[in-house]
Formats: sequence, structure tokens, C-alpha cells
Amino acid sequence: MNRIKRFALKQALTKSKGASGQDFVVRESTKKSKYKAVIITNSKGGVGKSTVATAIALNLSEKYKIGIFDADISSANLPTILDIPQNKQVEVKQDGTIVPLKVNSNLELYSIATFSDRHKATSIPEKGQDQFIRDASESVEWHTKRIIIDLPGGTNMFKLAMKHFNVLGAMVVTMPNQVEDTNRIIDLCLHNGVQIIGLCENFSGAVWDDGKYIMNDGEHFAPFGHDSMHGLCDEFGVEHLGNIPLFQNFSVDKVRKWDTVKLLTHKIQKILQ
Repeated sequence: MNRIKRFALKQALTKSKGASGQDFVVRESTKKSKYKAVIITNSKGGVGKSTVATAIALNLSEKYKIGIFDADISSANLPTILDIPQNKQVEVKQDGTIVPLKVNSNLELYSIATFSDRHKATSIPEKGQDQFIRDASESVEWHTKRIIIDLPGGTNMFKLAMKHFNVLGAMVVTMPNQVEDTNRIIDLCLHNGVQIIGLCENFSGAVWDDGKYIMNDGEHFAPFGHDSMHGLCDEFGVEHLGNIPLFQNFSVDKVRKWDTVKLLTHKIQKILQ
């Protein structure tokens, strides 16, 4: 946590004054246009955005250099999903430059959980949230210009991501029983002029280890529902890109290989070219 205060959030957690003595207004990132970004989003948490974002980033890294930015502050979990050891933390250089973690030869990760104990909650003031996102654009030494941003639920980080990155589109990840929340995130994207690349339903139905859907009396066994977002997609003109099920024995590798996730990867690849 000391490193965060000293480097990543130094300007945000201290009061800055301009030449006139007035409070300094945090500017847009000077490197905003440098990075092409796609956000993985919904208006609430718990829908599996982080797993889907990780699976897409890993798929993309098979051919391209890609960065994945964990924009969650209080519940950052990408290092855990990627099996990054707790003692493997980002390097912060003397000039404050942050070196992201290397996941594989083509994939880099930046997360607040790579600064401190990921099992403890982290709380940052509102101005610090802005600085945290800006640091990801200005201070992190990405070796790629293509970034996947895993956004937490809500509107604040959504707007900050737009402020500090060149956001080219949003992939909406939702659950079949989340119609109202999905309506809100679609409205947020449209209101802010963010292109919706498409929508996928996570935890939609359940499958056995062989990939076949589990059926009960001729219907899908679906604790959270199954395939329920087509009407909403038709209403807003959003492309429904398919479903990702509950896996009998979950692994990120299974998510990566699911046809819907391969399609999401292809769609995002075209946007980031």
C-alpha cells in the first residue's frame, strides 16, 4: 500500500495547487490517444466479467501483444484468476514508472492487487480513483498499444476509462436474469457514445464435462436462466454474441475454448487492429 501512495496515487492523495493558487483540476491523460482500449463491462458486479476478460486477453495473446488492466480497486481479482503468486508484484522505478507484470510472452497485467495483499480490501478516495486510472495510461510502461480494461460495475470507472483511454468499444457481459442491469449498461454506453461490440450471456445454462448442456425434463438446467437477452438486444440494436454456461468443473481454459468466447475474441481483435 505504501507504493501506491508514493507512486501510483501521489498526486491524487496530496492537494495540488496551480500557479494561481486554485485547486488543480485533474486533466485527461496525455497518452490517451496512444492506447486502443476495449472495456468489458456491466452495471453491476458478480456476472463473471473478469473471467471473460481474462479468457479474451489470453486468446488474443496467442497472436498479439496485449495488456489487461484490472480497473477494480476494492475487489481486484485478475492476479488470482491468472494464478499470479502473491509475492510477484509490479516493479516501480525511481521515476515512478510502473512495469506491469508479464503473464506470458505477449500478455501484460496491471492491477492494484499486484501492489499489496490481494486478500485485503483497498479503499481510495474519489480523486485517487481518477489518478489510478490515469496512472494506468500515463505511468504504466505497457509494451503494447492494445488494452483490455476489466471494469467494475457502476458508472464512475466507466467515465474515467473514457477520460484516460481511447475506448473504441464495449463488450457487455451479463447473466440471463439481469435484464434491468443490462438495460442500464446499454443505456450508459449509448449515452456516452461508446460503441457496443456485442453482448454475451454468462452462466447461461449448465454443461457437463463433455460440453453438452445439462437437461431436465427436456429443458436446460439453468439456475440463472438461459438465453433471455435476445429481446433486449433487438430493442437496442445490440448484437447478441451467444452464451457462456456454468461449467461442471470450471477452469479459465474451458472458458477460453468455448465457441462464444472465441467469437468475442475475434470481434475485439477486429476493433483493436
